[in-house]
Amino acid sequence: MDESREMRKGDHEKAMEHAKEMIDKGIGMGKIVEKTNLTEKDVIKAKDKWVDQS
Repeated sequence: MDESREMRKGDHEKAMEHAKEMIDKGIGMGKIVEKTNLTEKDVIKAKDKWVDQS
């Protein structure tokens, strides 16, 4: 992966938490990807993790 695009672990975890909050609010995938700089795959992971915890 290109280092300039790679997120530091702490930043990635914060983005995943933010994505979960946005999912909870019903915000769409495109907006979540845009706002968090996560990949669609990561947003799906965040959603799956959130669903597992509820």
